[in-house]
Amino acid sequence: MEVDATLGEEVSIEVSEESMRRYGVTFSEIARAISNSSINASAGSVRTDLGDVRITSRELADTASEFESIVLRQTADGGLVRVGDVARVIDGLSDANLYATFNGDPMVLISIRSTGSSDIITLSEGLKAFAERKNAELPDTVQLSEWWDGADQFNSQLKVIGDSALVGLALVLAVLVLFLRPIVAFWVTVGIATAFAGAFLLLPMLGVTLNFLSLFAFLIVIGVIVDDAIIVGENIHNRVERGETGLTAAVVGVQMVAKP
Repeated sequence: MEVDATLGEEVSIEVSEESMRRYGVTFSEIARAISNSSINASAGSVRTDLGDVRITSRELADTASEFESIVLRQTADGGLVRVGDVARVIDGLSDANLYATFNGDPMVLISIRSTGSSDIITLSEGLKAFAERKNAELPDTVQLSEWWDGADQFNSQLKVIGDSALVGLALVLAVLVLFLRPIVAFWVTVGIATAFAGAFLLLPMLGVTLNFLSLFAFLIVIGVIVDDAIIVGENIHNRVERGETGLTAAVVGVQMVAKP
C-alpha cells in the first residue's frame, strides 16, 4: 500500500541568535553537531552458528525531541548544551505548494496493489466491501471513494479474449472449409478449442495464474495453435485416406508430427 498526494513530514530547526550568544555557539557548530549525530553507520558483523549478524549504529534523529536532545558542547562545569537550548524544533510538514482534490474535495490517494498470486478480482471485491462498510462508520467529512480499479481492466481483457475466441473459431471454421474438406475443417476447429481448454486446465496445476502477461501470451500463440491444428488434422485425414481406422489414424497421425 502506498499513500500519495500528501505533504511529507519535515522537522525544522529555528535557531535563536540570542540563545547562540548566551551559550557561545555558532551556526556552523550547530549544523555540524546535527550532521554528525544524525547518521546510520555499519559497525561490522558477528559470526554465529546461525549465520552472520550485522551490527549497525542508528543515530538518525526522526522526531523533534530527538533533535532537541542532540549535544552541541559540554560546559566547563560539566553541563551540556543541547540543540533544544538554542533553537526551536518544529515537527511538522514540508512547505510545498500541494493541493490535491477528487471531485472538488481535498483528498489523499491510497494505492493498493495485489502481490504474488493473489486474485485481483477477489481483492477488488473485498476492498469495495471494506469501503462500503467503512463509509458507514466514518464521519460525513471523510469518505472512501474508488478512483481506478485494475480488476475492471482485467475483466475487460478476459471478455475481449472470450469474445475473440468464439468469433475466431467461427471464422477459422469458415475459412478452412473453403480450402479443406468440411470434416477436416471441423476437427481442426475442435482441436484449437481443445488446446486452449487443456491450457486453462493445466496452467493452475503448474502455478501459473491468469494475469495480464499470461492472457497476452494466449493472444500471441493463437496463430501457432491454428497452424499446428491444421497440420495435425491434415496428417490424420491423410492416414484415413490410406485406409486406416479412425483411432489408429489419429494416434499415428499425431505421432508423426508430434516431435516438430
